[in-house]
Amino acid sequence: DYEQAEQLATEVLRETGASSGVHMLLGNIYTRTGRNTEAAKMYQRVIELDPQYTEAYNNLGIAYRHIGELDKALEAFHKAYRLSPERAA
Repeated sequence: DYEQAEQLATEVLRETGASSGVHMLLGNIYTRTGRNTEAAKMYQRVIELDPQYTEAYNNLGIAYRHIGELDKALEAFHKAYRLSPERAA
């Protein structure tokens, strides 16, 4: 249940402070529930905390694509590729 997962992740953030893993989880929850603007904000926060987090750039690109920010999506995808070209499909 995404609602319960969101509540638990939010509690963990409140108790432990900034965490790239928990922000990533929240971004994924927001993406799965169609809240792509919120997801993009979470992925941006992950990148602030860990600029080498390839998956965050990829997911940010997906979120941007869903909200029609295609230039930003392409930029995020390029950054993910530059960080980890061996993961490109």
